[in-house]
Amino acid sequence: MDEVNMKEQVKQRVLAVMEQEQLSDAQFAEAIGISRGAVSQIKSGRSYPSLDVALKILDRFPSLNPDWLLLGKGEMRREQMDTTVQSALTTENSTGLPGDYENRTHFGVGNIPGNAQPAVVERIVYKDAPAKSISKIVVFYSDNTFDTFVLEKRED
Repeated sequence: MDEVNMKEQVKQRVLAVMEQEQLSDAQFAEAIGISRGAVSQIKSGRSYPSLDVALKILDRFPSLNPDWLLLGKGEMRREQMDTTVQSALTTENSTGLPGDYENRTHFGVGNIPGNAQPAVVERIVYKDAPAKSISKIVVFYSDNTFDTFVLEKRED
C-alpha cells in the first residue's frame, strides 16, 4: 500500500472518531489540543494527521483501539476488542499460566474493560516575565578574535 493511501485511510479513521464522538471541528480541536485550522487542513486533505495528532487522539479517547486508528486493524473501540481478549485470557494457555485477567498485565493486556479514566485537560498559564534588554553583545571571528559591544543604558 502506498504512503498517500495509508495516510488517507488514517485521515478517514480520524474523521470517523469525530463523527462517533459527535464533535464539531472546533470541539474536536479543543478536545485533543490542536488548532481548528489543523483540523480543517486534515478534513480538506491539505495535510494528513501526524503521529503527534494520533497520540493526542488516543490520549483524549482512551477507549479507542490504537491498532485501529493507526493501522486499520481490529475494532474501533477497545471495549469491543477487550471482550475477545478477556474470553481468551480466562482459559489456560499452552504455557500453563493462569488465565485470569489480572495476572496478565505483565503481558501488556492491562486495560480492564470499563475502567477507562476520564481525560484530563491541562492548561498552561504563562505569567508575565520582567522585560529583558540587551546589555552586551560579543562577536567572535573565525581568526579567534572577538569584539565586545556594551550598550549604554537609556533613560526612558
